[in-house]
Amino acid sequence: MRTTITLCGNTVTLTYVDSNTDEQVTREFFVPNGGGYVREHDAAGRYPQVCELLSSRGNTLQAGSPQALLELVRREWRRGREAGRREWRRFRNGR
Repeated sequence: MRTTITLCGNTVTLTYVDSNTDEQVTREFFVPNGGGYVREHDAAGRYPQVCELLSSRGNTLQAGSPQALLELVRREWRRGREAGRREWRRFRNGR
């Protein structure tokens, strides 16, 4: 399955297969009141803020509109994948 990132209303949905577990993962992101800090609907029913690389730590992401959120999620997903590849190359090369 390919990674898909879609916008529906005010929510951006990211769907991908976890490379460690081979399970499909779906994450939903939104910005309250049409702009502000990016939040994620999590499995526990909470809405934590989302940081760089779509992680839970680091600089908190902000978006001003649903379209801006879509572009932000695409960019941070791509950055996270690139960072993972760099880390894997370092590990593989013994550094």
